Amino acid sequence: MKGAAAYACLVSLCAATFFFIDHDIVEKYYTSDDKSGTANELEEKHVAFGESSTMFSKDVVHVNRMSKRKYDFHSNKNSDVVPVKPYTTVNMSNRKATNGYNYHDNAVFITHYHKTGYVLSRELMFLMQEIEVDVHRPDLSQYFQKHVQHQVSGVDEETGERFAFDQIGNWIRSAFSTRKHSSETQCPVPVARNRNSLFLSGEEFRLHDSTIYVQESPDLFCSDDDILHGLGSSHKGGTKIIHFVRNPYEIVLSNYFYHAQDPTPEKWVHMDDPCEQLYDDGYSLASHILPTLASELGMSLDSLSDQLDQIVSMCRDLFRSKESLKDATFYEHLLELEEYDGLRLASAQMIAASGMSNGYVAGGDILRMANNLVRFKRLKEATEQNNKIEVYTVTMSDFIRDTANSTYDLLNFVFGVDDTTIPKEKLWEAAKSQEEKYAKKKHRSHHVTQTNDEDQAIRSVLEEMLRVDPHLSFILNMTEGLVNDALAS
Repeated sequence: MKGAAAYACLVSLCAATFFFIDHDIVEKYYTSDDKSGTANELEEKHVAFGESSTMFSKDVVHVNRMSKRKYDFHSNKNSDVVPVKPYTTVNMSNRKATNGYNYHDNAVFITHYHKTGYVLSRELMFLMQEIEVDVHRPDLSQYFQKHVQHQVSGVDEETGERFAFDQIGNWIRSAFSTRKHSSETQCPVPVARNRNSLFLSGEEFRLHDSTIYVQESPDLFCSDDDILHGLGSSHKGGTKIIHFVRNPYEIVLSNYFYHAQDPTPEKWVHMDDPCEQLYDDGYSLASHILPTLASELGMSLDSLSDQLDQIVSMCRDLFRSKESLKDATFYEHLLELEEYDGLRLASAQMIAASGMSNGYVAGGDILRMANNLVRFKRLKEATEQNNKIEVYTVTMSDFIRDTANSTYDLLNFVFGVDDTTIPKEKLWEAAKSQEEKYAKKKHRSHHVTQTNDEDQAIRSVLEEMLRVDPHLSFILNMTEGLVNDALAS
């Protein structure tokens, strides 16, 4: 039956299935969320720069971590911040263009979600660092490769000269807590590691200029004024937001097939309750997000709440409702349920689950993405006159289709149109380098399976079923519209 359905829809749906081919081949490279490996595994799977590494995050197990911090770095066992070797012979005054523009006046906030570009977002952050180091501090270029340090300083420790953005966030952790928020402010909370952290323990959600933050699935549930304050409206420049999004139908299909592999790539599916919608304070994910969506869409809150209630109810009907699955894990359900029921269960988890039952590693990112699309749009409109908030919305598909030009456009967004400080030739050189690395990764990637025509057509059939599903289609269609509007603008 599946083969016949695949053959029947191959021609009519070939355009729709093209992106599944690319996503399956390279998802490990651009969307992996496996953050439980050792430093060696992370190097093998994720890191694109150089052939060796000398610095590792404290929360990565490695026999040589930090005890072999080489090449004159100033070691501090209580610090998660990489200090910088002094270098006093370079004239840094040419960093500022004649018109007074300095890209370091801005903060850069790179955010993404489960299955939308975990690795890509970090590679691009590190690429920005490489560019600045190569231009302003070439003597340090070999030391700023393959960073997995959570916080990295771009200031010369001895002279105080800034030559690069500070960076917060690494392969393991985001800048702020993922899928969590302060019960008092409803804003994300910083990941503060120790007294020497660039974040102070208990500090509010606030970005600082001259810093790039990488963040997975932020809970932006606070007021627009609080978010505007947090995103740095008070510092000299503003905040440039790079927002990685993806069509929600692609997300849920990719999510299902990725986690239904045998063996599954991620451990959390063995302990998850996919229908758990509450945070540990007793409030649901939907209760934080639906008022924003109802206001944006001109819908009643009760109507939207009914849609989410139906999804949670459907989830409960599927999870541990059969006698044979009474004690089964979420993962076992993905393997044992009929294919479409497994997809529906996984989709419900991606829409409504808070993530509490799996330690906030996954869940609810369809709603979070929809919420943040609306919040970023409002912030951009509120600051349109002074450009305090600029938003660059981009999809992983853009980078797959045209890696060099997509990378170049993003770098221009960060560094600005004036090439006084960073020559455009340097940006294009970096973009082409990223393209070559992607091509190599794509060639040797083994993520999921190398899908054949039948598999691609099956996915298309499943997508068409989701588009008319009585429980899931409304939220997925609504989110798809928000994604398309953001990309069009």
